[in-house]
Amino acid sequence: MADNTALRDLELQLCGYDVALEAHGINNDLAGFNVKFREYVFKKTLWSTCCGWAQAITDNSETPGLAVEKFFELADAFLVAKGIENAID
Repeated sequence: MADNTALRDLELQLCGYDVALEAHGINNDLAGFNVKFREYVFKKTLWSTCCGWAQAITDNSETPGLAVEKFFELADAFLVAKGIENAID
């Protein structure tokens, strides 16, 4: 199990981003990312996501570095599945 600080912080920042989008009435392709991505991670991996996608990824990674790599792998596949290409370069 890896230390989940980096991904947990990212998950929290994305939550704040969602709140800001909603507060300002902005709708974009990434609105609701955390909820949609958490559902995607569960469906793709069958890992428990009850504590969020960051915890699920780190619980199933040997090192923090591998957890971050896995996040980008899953996030890229998620965005492509949603029709959002080149969001992570």
